Amino acid sequence: MSKFLKILKPNFSKQIRYFSRSVQNEDICIKVSESDEILGSIGKVECHKQPLSLHRAFSVFLFNDENKLLLQKRSLNKVTFPGVWSNTCCSHPLYNDSEIKEKDNKGIKMAACRRMGQELGLWNIPEDKFEVAGRFLYKAVMDDVWGEFELDYSLILRNINISNKYKLNRDEVDKVMFVNFIELQNMIQSGEKFSPWFMLFNRHGFIKKWFEDLTMHNIWARFNNVLAFTLTVLAASTFLAFVSSHILAKSTVATLNARNVRVKNIPSRIPGTPNNDFAHMELDIEVDLSDVFNWNVKELFVYLVADYKTKKNAFNQVTLWDQVVLRSDRVVINEKDLYPEYYFFDDGSNLLKHDNVSLTLNWEVIPNAGFMFHERAKGTHRIQFPSSYTVGRL
Repeated sequence: MSKFLKILKPNFSKQIRYFSRSVQNEDICIKVSESDEILGSIGKVECHKQPLSLHRAFSVFLFNDENKLLLQKRSLNKVTFPGVWSNTCCSHPLYNDSEIKEKDNKGIKMAACRRMGQELGLWNIPEDKFEVAGRFLYKAVMDDVWGEFELDYSLILRNINISNKYKLNRDEVDKVMFVNFIELQNMIQSGEKFSPWFMLFNRHGFIKKWFEDLTMHNIWARFNNVLAFTLTVLAASTFLAFVSSHILAKSTVATLNARNVRVKNIPSRIPGTPNNDFAHMELDIEVDLSDVFNWNVKELFVYLVADYKTKKNAFNQVTLWDQVVLRSDRVVINEKDLYPEYYFFDDGSNLLKHDNVSLTLNWEVIPNAGFMFHERAKGTHRIQFPSSYTVGRL
């Protein structure tokens, strides 16, 4: 009968040094303390005979893609608890260089992979599919000679599709079957015999919890899949919107004019520096932006600039006017006798008689999706600056 079940905290014990050892025709198990510290090696027969010795073990619970648990009925050839139903696979890590590894439960998972192949013919389940659900210490006495005293790692396999790929080792397994939680409880209530460690897991609610976790795991998996798909679609849509905005963008002609241009030479606002030229003019702006507003354009930031060169600077640019144009706004701009919104200052005395100052109309496209980009209208206007300064107020 089963004596007790003790749930252990994660193992942070220091790994001790050990020496490889083998005994002919007998597996060598890992002898441990109740806190899962390695005490040495022990033969499989010795640790299962009275008085029982605590050793490391594992129990695998494989759930398929229909959320059913794979049960095995233990072979009648088994020394302990033959002919009873149990979880998918139960065995021991061996006392060797590979399966004694404790970091990330590497040794336990390697042992589980080995035994899943040896007992069920399932050799192709990757180690990273095994999830350690906990460590459990239990003792179960079968008779006056044999029993189990194990520190048992429970390993969960989720969403494993094996169909009929298993090949049973009849010395270990009599038969297997998939059951859901209700079918499992019906088997127990009908009197089917189960291993004592399996009944401890069931009695303490762990098997029910693992079944319930499967449902939540599948819900989250579906949610994550839907979320990933949605984000992919959004990213693709954004990219297509960005590309289409450029492809659909049409060139627009603007008619620009500057009249009544005057220049005044004024003292610099910075003491000790040369005077500055200050220009004033009246502007005409005519442009139809209807074709710019394709399906992905939310609004435009339109601005008029003056570009020119001087001896000091190869490129100068001054913004004279701007306006935000929404899709719902009047997209045809027809401004006459417009005064600049921003002062036209030149850092020096370079505007007088200048014949290479060009007006251009630009806009930044703010899309519904994608990145903002710049466009410029066709058509420029060269400003004719006077040959003498204006005296008095502009």
